[in-house]
Amino acid sequence: MRPARAVLATLVAASLLMLLPACTDDEDQADEVTPNDLDEEEVEVDDALDAEDDDAEDDDEDADEDADEEDADDEDSDEGEDAEDGVAGARIEGTEPVELDAADQQDPAVLTEVRVGAHEGYERVVWEFAQGDQPLFEVRYVTSADVTEPGTGDAVAVEGDAVLLVRAQSATDLGAEVFAGATPYDGPERVAGADLSAVTEVVRLGDFEANLQWAIGLDRERAFTVEVLEEPLRLVVDVAVD
Repeated sequence: MRPARAVLATLVAASLLMLLPACTDDEDQADEVTPNDLDEEEVEVDDALDAEDDDAEDDDEDADEDADEEDADDEDSDEGEDAEDGVAGARIEGTEPVELDAADQQDPAVLTEVRVGAHEGYERVVWEFAQGDQPLFEVRYVTSADVTEPGTGDAVAVEGDAVLLVRAQSATDLGAEVFAGATPYDGPERVAGADLSAVTEVVRLGDFEANLQWAIGLDRERAFTVEVLEEPLRLVVDVAVD
């Protein structure tokens, strides 16, 4: 019996020795990195990079949209100073004279700027004033014989087949030495209606004893509206166009 046990022990030992390489191979195979594993890792890295690129592109698009909005705001603000004078052209009513009075006219208003502009459905003329109280404003159609220089009565020619007389009682554009702290209007006495279809020109008639008068030359009589705005004080005349 002893020889049989010795043989059995030998066989068991041999079997164990044969199992050791197999276990080693299994552990090596578990630690081995296959090409498929590398491909999967590369895909994950690529996906992460693509996600970062997408986020960067989204940020760029958002930045571009913000820049476009800022540009649009700038364009709106730069459309023309007269566009900020906020009178709706749709309110243009008729051709009857308009008179806008003020409660207190102790200090004459000083004219500083005159501007014209074209808008959809109307053309605008703006007189801007510095300091002083609101004058009495009057706007009405007159004949060519009524277009004269205040104080002298000399005729003043105005281009166009119709004339709107604009009068500001208690307003001036004379020398700054009279009204310290305000620079009076020193622009042209004839403001051309360049690129305008209705307004031919805006003409200064004169300033006599704080009675300031201008005339708007038009191609024909058209409906108009008048409004006074504040901060700064402005007289706005809108003329309807076809």
